[in-house]
Amino acid sequence: YLQGEYAEETQVHARPPPGYRSHDRRGIPIVWRLSSPLYGEADAGRLWNRTFHKQMVVQKFTQSDADPCYYYKVYADGSRVDICMYVDDGWVETDSGSHVDTDMELLAEKFNMEFDPDPKKFLGMNTFLLDGDVLQISAQFYVEGMADKYLPDWRSRPRREVPADKKLRDAYETALLREQKPDAALLAAYSGKVGAMIYASPCARVDVAQSVALLARALTFPTVELDAVADDVMLYMAQTAELAMTLDGNADDAATLIAESDSDWSVGHSTTGFCLLLAGVAIVYSSKRQPCIALSSTEAEIIAASACACEVVFVRALLSEMGLHQDGPTTLRVDNSGAVELSRDQKSCHRSRHVDRRFFKVRELFFEGELKVEKVDTALNVADLLIIT
Repeated sequence: YLQGEYAEETQVHARPPPGYRSHDRRGIPIVWRLSSPLYGEADAGRLWNRTFHKQMVVQKFTQSDADPCYYYKVYADGSRVDICMYVDDGWVETDSGSHVDTDMELLAEKFNMEFDPDPKKFLGMNTFLLDGDVLQISAQFYVEGMADKYLPDWRSRPRREVPADKKLRDAYETALLREQKPDAALLAAYSGKVGAMIYASPCARVDVAQSVALLARALTFPTVELDAVADDVMLYMAQTAELAMTLDGNADDAATLIAESDSDWSVGHSTTGFCLLLAGVAIVYSSKRQPCIALSSTEAEIIAASACACEVVFVRALLSEMGLHQDGPTTLRVDNSGAVELSRDQKSCHRSRHVDRRFFKVRELFFEGELKVEKVDTALNVADLLIIT
């Protein structure tokens, strides 16, 4: 943040902090003109981002159209370097030698950066490069630290096997009635622990994504019972903190993106679950409450498929910029025959004519050649892990 640069025509002033002169000899208030941003300044992050981007342009890096935090550069010999800059934490991947050394030296000189050739942590993730083609990602250190804060005795507690069980569903349904008014202490404790799990679940914990998503729906109306279930979910995460995603470049069809979507059909708002698979693991996954009430299982499934399809478009664009262009349409697997048919053909019947047109994005992408939709058996649908059962 402190290395961001103001534009030449910009002047920013601040009052002196406590301990410094606040008035001159005439009693007139003193203000300071800032030469660089301060921590806590409203636009400090934006200034740093703008300054870093300017340097990337000078070094002839290309900013991603899909994700503005991602930059890449392809050298004359075909080698490349990819940089992801998340605020002031960066990750660099390269298959180049002397070319990338020159670029990194320029960055280090400009921003006083330090580079770790063998990083083990990044944004709460633990990374282990097993060999040139296999990378393991977990959230072990973060999850264990989280449990130490909220469940100090977790190491001595009985083993917890499954976080997403009937107990969780029943506790949520009871909380949804809003018959119990939570006190301030319960609200603070519940929101803190669920917020901590929300940060960890997108990293490498697809197994708890559905449980955490359901807990997050009750942030403003938790009950004592739901808080106890949240403890169970956190306990399970801590006891299995070593679980990791293994991206294996040698896996079958490692470079081919596959998508799967699923949905429950609830009396109220249904749940959308989807995952995108690459190199043997789910690189993107989601378990989220649908924005409307579906009147049929087919409608719930087509809503889920369209949400997944939109994510496929983004990931395909990102992979293409990373040099992993997808040849042909991406396969989207759905376990509902009606949803598969509606995604392929423009049909109208009493069971589907009420469905909002915006939920047929999957059909649009099918005809554009971005997707091909296939039926998959429910027992083989990985996305089933992400819905309420």
